[in-house]
Amino acid sequence: LFVFVEQVAKVLGTDRCSVVRISNGARTGNVLASHDNARLTDLLIDLSKYPEVTRAIETERTVNILDIDTDPLVASYREDLHKANIRAIAVIPITLHDMNVGSLLLRVARSSGCFLPRDISFCEIMAEAAANALERAYLFDTIQRANERLEHLAITDDLTGLRNHRAFRESLEREFERARRYKHALSVLIIDLDNFKRINDTYGHLQGDAVLKELSQRIMRIVRKSDVAARYGGEEIVVVMPQTALEGAYAQACRLLTELSRPPYPGIPAEHPVTVSIGVATLDHDKMLDCESLIRLADSALYVAKRNGKNQAVIGRQE
Repeated sequence: LFVFVEQVAKVLGTDRCSVVRISNGARTGNVLASHDNARLTDLLIDLSKYPEVTRAIETERTVNILDIDTDPLVASYREDLHKANIRAIAVIPITLHDMNVGSLLLRVARSSGCFLPRDISFCEIMAEAAANALERAYLFDTIQRANERLEHLAITDDLTGLRNHRAFRESLEREFERARRYKHALSVLIIDLDNFKRINDTYGHLQGDAVLKELSQRIMRIVRKSDVAARYGGEEIVVVMPQTALEGAYAQACRLLTELSRPPYPGIPAEHPVTVSIGVATLDHDKMLDCESLIRLADSALYVAKRNGKNQAVIGRQE
């Protein structure tokens, strides 16, 4: 929009050139771009002080004020226009088919001389070209947002808000190959909610879902931005930790044990603690040839944690 008003001002030799947007029924407008200020993007104006803009909206036609001293439309604001050194004004509607955008108008002003018919014709042609460009831009933006939303839904678990199993597999395979190629560390945590069946049987499946959702939100607050937390299946959650060696992975597991067992959980009495068991595994570059071996090691460590009494983190040891 700035390029648009800048070029119009340059060709016509105007002192003021701007694009104004007015929402349907609004008493104020927003100056979206002005040729004399590239940083101006959303200046609020009172439409009662811009009768030429209001007229253009009402009639949906170009308004051309040849001389502010003789045109009755701007009589009540003539002094303000004199102070702003404006002698002639033209307002040209920019017609868009998307009514949700509101009304867009091109407003040009001069300190000397009026706008001739060829000037107005030029502005109307430019307004039509701008409308086409803006509609393509709005359409592109709408499609892009829709695609981003669809992409988010495709990789997100509905209940927990974590990555789903497919997104987890893709992330793990990508990080595994990167770690193997550059000899980086890579660790995985598998977190399992202890006694989840008892929670469902005692408080109901909806309450169990609420506990699982709260657990997932806590995990997301604790893990790093570079980590990938995903719902592995049922009440199991997996965390992929790039460039994290065994010591760091185990320390994170211990931190999760503490934070995830901290009450309260929604709808769960304090006397019924919510705990987790965690299996920890780190990539062994000499022995692990695929990411499945890393997951199996974390899973076996989780099994040991369950067998040893739950509410603990266990490091997977390869035989």
